[in-house]
Formats: sequence, structure tokens, C-alpha cells
Amino acid sequence: MTWKQWIVSGMLAVLLGLSLTGCWDDETVTQRATAFVLSIMPASDHEFRFTFYFPNPAQSISTNVNLPSSEPFAKTPVIAHSISQAIREAQRDLARDLFLGQLQDIIVSRDIPAQNIDRLVQEYNRDAYSSNTVFVVAEPTGPDPLPVTTQEPVPSVYYTQYFNCSTCQPAYLSRPVWKVWDAFVTPGVSPIIPYASPPTRIVRMLVYPVKGRPVLMTRDESRGWALMMNHVHKESYWFRKDGGATVIKRLRARAHVQLTYRAGHLIANVRIDAHGSLIEWPPDFLVTPQNVGLAQAITSKEIITECLKAVDFANRTRTDPFGWGRNYLFAHPDQGLQFASQRGMVWPITAHVTVITHLSTSGVSD
Repeated sequence: MTWKQWIVSGMLAVLLGLSLTGCWDDETVTQRATAFVLSIMPASDHEFRFTFYFPNPAQSISTNVNLPSSEPFAKTPVIAHSISQAIREAQRDLARDLFLGQLQDIIVSRDIPAQNIDRLVQEYNRDAYSSNTVFVVAEPTGPDPLPVTTQEPVPSVYYTQYFNCSTCQPAYLSRPVWKVWDAFVTPGVSPIIPYASPPTRIVRMLVYPVKGRPVLMTRDESRGWALMMNHVHKESYWFRKDGGATVIKRLRARAHVQLTYRAGHLIANVRIDAHGSLIEWPPDFLVTPQNVGLAQAITSKEIITECLKAVDFANRTRTDPFGWGRNYLFAHPDQGLQFASQRGMVWPITAHVTVITHLSTSGVSD
């Protein structure tokens, strides 16, 4: 082999080595502090209390070998005015590298105004090392908001387990952070996130106007929103008739919405097809086609009432948690240009809701 061939071979070997993939910047578990949850609570008018939660490996080890367990999560609280400052302050208290790439949940106080949540969400979204599929949930302001699922051998967060199972709950109410960010920067839609009432009960939604404090939906308004947004998988309804209780379970709904614009109002024609099981009825209730039809009509009326309550909430608070204004602007780009800088509700909403309910009476009840 000539000296030229040796040089060429050496250069090829170097290039091959440089092209090989590998974890050149990898860090061991002992060098990295992996945060699972970030909690944001108000500390003053311009500062927040950020708390980073880290799973404790000793918890899983002690659980598996039946040793006394310690706290499932360690936490590092700091006071800061932004997420970037909070990360810097938390890093000073940690002996390992703070890592947000496996963050699962962001818990925010319901008392933080919309403009501050907007700023924090946009700052988080700009961080390329953070996960944009993390769930966002609101809670009352408190010192230690993290609910932990202690049944698991490895420490896990209750909200993560709750939101990851899309068919476990009556209505799927999860909101990943990228959807919250998208709603803040897009005309014709208002950000909406689930609200966890103590103790960790998620049946209501929190809606953010353009400015000011967020507004909490009632349970009926939240369920009406979920019905029209196709988030209801196995809801239950209960009402009295003929001196006894009538119970509908496993109700799922599919909504179809047509939008038109007329005289300064957004007209929403909503048709909902609902299917459920009639599992309980009064002793004197005969399961005849006529009586089943009556139960279907009562259920349809209840669904319509909840949907109209949700629309009334939107008009009363000048918000659009449905995103119907956005959907109309996307379908009519010629009108969208003049509203490109207008967030939240663009037009008042007039809704016409039609519900067709089908109830089955066969099978084994719960």
C-alpha cells in the first residue's frame, strides 16, 4: 500500500468514526435530576413559587423489598418571575443537572391571571428541551399541590395516570401544554384547562379570557362543553320518574357542528347522537317502546340544557372555549385577515342544539 493509500484510508477511518451515532453527551442517572412535575403558584404580584418534583428511587426500592418507605417525591421550591429564572435558581440547589425532558404535568394556580399564564406557557414552549405533550391542570392555591398514586410500586403522579387513560373517565378532559399555547396565540379560541377540586376531583373546566382572572365553569357547563367537543365516552344521567329513579349509564356522544355567520353572530347548528344503556328504572316502569322513548326524550332534553348552559357561559364571559370562531375563520380566510390579532371570542354565539338519544335495555347492568 502506497503512502497516498495510507492517507486516504486514515481519512476514511476518521470520517467513519465521526459519522457513528452515539450518546456523546449522555449523562448517567446519578448526574441528572429528572423533574416529573412543575407546580406554579403565586408568590407576589410579579413573582411565582415554582416547585420542581423529582421521583425518589428509594421509594420504589423500599416498596419492592418491603422496607420502610420514604417520601415518593423530592421537591425543590424557588421564587422567581419566570421559568428560566426558576430553572437557574433550582439548579443552584441541586447537585445534579436539572432535566425537564420527561416532565409529565404542570400544575398552575387558578388565581394566576390569563396574561401571566400566557407569558409562562409561551416561555415554556420556546424551550426545545422540554416536552410539549405535558398535561396542564389547575388547582386552588396551596403549599403542596402534588397528588401521588401510592398504589404503584414506582412513584407516579395521579394526574399523569388519570389523563393517560382516555377511556377510563366519563369525559376525557386532558389538555396538553401545546394545545394551551395554541389557544393563547390563535384568534377565535379561548384556552381551557381541567380544574382539580379537592380531593383531586376533575369534573370542571377553567377558561381563560384575554386578560384577567380565569373563570370556572360549573359542572353542567363543563359537561355541556365536553359533549359538544366529543370528549364524552361513558357519562351517566339520573332523573326521577313515576316515584323512582331512572339511571342511564355508559352514555357516549358524537357531536356534528355546522357554523355560519349572520348579523354579527356566529350561528352554531349542533347535532348530537347519544347512545347509552338504561340500567335502572322505577318498579312500576314497564320497559315498553313508549316508555323507553320517554326516557330517551328526557335524556335528550337534559343534554340540550347542559349544552346551552355552556354556550351561555361563553357569551357571558366573552370567551370561546369551543374554538368555533377559530374554525370559522380557518374555513373563511378572507374574513380571517381582519381578526388576525384578536384573541378569544370574535363574535357572540347563537347555538341550535338537536340531540337524538338511543337507549338500549339489553345486557348485564353494572
